[in-house]
Amino acid sequence: MKIEILDAIDSRIPRNCEQLITEFISWEAIYWKRGPFGRIQQPYLANAITRRGGGYSYFLTGLVPRIIKGLDRKGIEYELIGGENPLPHNSPNLPEIETFTEFRPDQIYLINKARRHIRGIIKSPTGTGKTLIQMGICSCYPQSTILIMAHTIDIVKQTVDELEKFGFEDIQEITGTSQIKIPVERIVVSTMQTFGKIMPNQYMDYFEVVIIDEAHHVRNTNSTYGKILRQMLAPIRLGFTATLPENKDELIAMEGLLGPVIGELTIQDAVEEKILAKPVIQLFKTEYNRSVHSEKRYADAYEKGIVQNRQRNEKIAEIVSYYVDQHKSILIMVTKIEHGGLLERFILDKGVSCKFVRGSTEGEERVAIKEALINKTVNCVIATVVWREGINIPTLDVVVNACGGKSEIMTLQAIGRGLRRTKDKDEVIIVDFFDNSHHYLISHFGERITLYMDNGWRFI
Repeated sequence: MKIEILDAIDSRIPRNCEQLITEFISWEAIYWKRGPFGRIQQPYLANAITRRGGGYSYFLTGLVPRIIKGLDRKGIEYELIGGENPLPHNSPNLPEIETFTEFRPDQIYLINKARRHIRGIIKSPTGTGKTLIQMGICSCYPQSTILIMAHTIDIVKQTVDELEKFGFEDIQEITGTSQIKIPVERIVVSTMQTFGKIMPNQYMDYFEVVIIDEAHHVRNTNSTYGKILRQMLAPIRLGFTATLPENKDELIAMEGLLGPVIGELTIQDAVEEKILAKPVIQLFKTEYNRSVHSEKRYADAYEKGIVQNRQRNEKIAEIVSYYVDQHKSILIMVTKIEHGGLLERFILDKGVSCKFVRGSTEGEERVAIKEALINKTVNCVIATVVWREGINIPTLDVVVNACGGKSEIMTLQAIGRGLRRTKDKDEVIIVDFFDNSHHYLISHFGERITLYMDNGWRFI
């Protein structure tokens, strides 16, 4: 069987060989159909074949390693055509400026994985210097056009600052407020949302390297990321994330558009190597509430048991006041704007200065608040999902998970804001709550505490 890599987007096999690979790129899906008493769910096996024609079956090139691994396991012979690295590249090299001296061994390991494989996912926890690894990769391709994309303006501005810090030139920032919204420089850093509005003929063959930050958002071939990457011929495609998609269809989509995991550093390894601060878990039990228990819908239980829970919100304000008195900086994570507003009022009532960062907070104000939190001129910030990813706050002492939830991705993202280790900090306190008034909230707490225990984190 011949596997032909046509370009960075598409590969193909003879159509009569399709059945040999479908099990490696399939997942269980559902569709709705009419039943005797209304619509019902019907499961079926979906796969990642994108189209068929001319005697061939086509699929995204990033899936080639997954298919080859499956064929090798089954002992099926194949011939791979194409896929060589077309670009010359150097060893990583950044000038010694400010506090930077040299790459750590784990960073060199991941940079070399990227150089060798040319496409795929670098999986590394928040706080381990993913931006620095990206800078190192950029330095390996000093003559190539490079696109770095992220889903928030905060990450874009942070990345531009790092590029300038390490002496890169010809940098262009593309966001909603940019004057020029087509690529014209060698290195372009853009929000995914703004870049998705550019006509494909303006970037299709412009870039040779594309880097995606927080790459777990690349999980749907029809999303904005999917549409961009399916129009872009850049042969080098790298994604950075601390967490992988939890569903197989999303994982296969991410692999198809970028590639498989090619290098990984775990939280446990990073803590043992003294790269990350060690999380210390502090748990509080909320009071039982019969009215929350009686709710049938999760949304109603969440609203009453978490967002509008006065006793719980007052307890968070007390915790904040306690740690501010100890000169510690605190980040409180919420998912609902309403919840953030309530907590802000409770905390201000304690006489504690507090800022609230949400989607409507202007970019410049976000940057100013982040710098104030880093410098500890502001000790407490409440933030929605806009600060869940990609925000570098190395001096953060305490993270309060005020929003609960069961998702491993969201929990690790929230914790990640405080994982950066400094000369003055080797532990970070994670505050969480056992909400015992509803089976949904109890179940979600069980998921979080299992995550903490699986990682071997200490409880206080």
